[in-house]
Amino acid sequence: MLTLLDSVVPALAPTPLRAIVVGAAGAIAAPAAADQLARELLERTPARAAVVTSDAITSHVGALGAEPGVALVVGTGAVAVALDERGRLAVEDGGGPVTGDLGSGAWIGAEALRRAEAGAQPLAALARARFGDDWHDLAADAGSYELARRRGTFVPDVARSAREETRCRAR
Repeated sequence: MLTLLDSVVPALAPTPLRAIVVGAAGAIAAPAAADQLARELLERTPARAAVVTSDAITSHVGALGAEPGVALVVGTGAVAVALDERGRLAVEDGGGPVTGDLGSGAWIGAEALRRAEAGAQPLAALARARFGDDWHDLAADAGSYELARRRGTFVPDVARSAREETRCRAR
């Protein structure tokens, strides 16, 4: 990310930067790392302020500004962010691929792979077509964000299979 920043900041010169805001997955869970990144941003750029917060928070602000409402942010991960009229913030899930992100792409992919592992067809055939013969490794290992991203790539296959099954049942 800092390399990307190093390439874009000079393009803005001589425009002064009032602030740099970063929405980073996991920033709420790792506030010390978020603070360190904010300090690095201030050292490496001419910005007067730097804020590093959760990508869920920046999504809420981007969608709703400072207004009350709920933003449901779903992709590889999943989190809901709500702000009420009194300024109270609630964040639900966003726990990552091991402990949360229910309903996310990674979660759907992992659930489909578990069912394929248990013998569900055509999910096993789709998993083999998408990931090759080592697809069982993706079903067994829960932990990394890279695996979560790879599991999320299975969602279009799962959705297509579900649509086809629904059409067959409707006949």
